[in-house]
Amino acid sequence: MSANPLLAFGIPTYRRPDQLERCVRSILAAAAPQRVAIHITDDACDDTNLAVIESLRRQYPWIVHHRNPRTLGIDRNILHAADVCETEYAWLMGEDDRVRPHAVERVLA
Repeated sequence: MSANPLLAFGIPTYRRPDQLERCVRSILAAAAPQRVAIHITDDACDDTNLAVIESLRRQYPWIVHHRNPRTLGIDRNILHAADVCETEYAWLMGEDDRVRPHAVERVLA
């Protein structure tokens, strides 16, 4: 089953892997059983987020990791997170944000 073509989440991230994991898991829980693409634009110039992202991707292959070749800064990374979402709508989330249960269902309706 492929990801929903209407909605994707863009998460610009820097160096808060614990927050990132909680954010992604809240999206997954709120979207279930629907699959929505999750694009993580990683602005860390090191491997701080890599273990968490790889673990999530093993479980949920529709999560896409975009590791920026150089640090873009928060403003450009936010724009990048929106640009990589190839769906009709992009829902931008900070890595410290959470999605409430059933929010994705309501948005898609």
